[in-house]
Amino acid sequence: MIDLNKNDGPSEQEMEEYVRSVYEYAGNLIVDQGYSYDKAKRALMSEGLNAETAEIVVNNIRKEINEAKREAANKEIGYGFLWAIGGIALTAITGGMFIFYGAVLCGGWLILRGLYHKM
Repeated sequence: MIDLNKNDGPSEQEMEEYVRSVYEYAGNLIVDQGYSYDKAKRALMSEGLNAETAEIVVNNIRKEINEAKREAANKEIGYGFLWAIGGIALTAITGGMFIFYGAVLCGGWLILRGLYHKM
């Protein structure tokens, strides 16, 4: 924690640790405990942060969560295309003797699910 009794103020390392702990606390509230963004902001304010700083922390966490969701959706779409194209290619290679409809359907489902999550 930051020693407020020091005359020269907190060191840069202490400030970084404090900021990291604030972000960890807010992330825990939102991700692990299911707090809404407004409720997390109020919780940060009750811990001593001013409204502007709490808003910045919550908005930064919101951006990180949205970016992670977008990346996961893009991966899902990519895997869906691989499954679908692989199923079509294997069906073509076997001359239609074996139809890999499971792979095509699974790929299509992953693509649709990824597009839904991307929205």
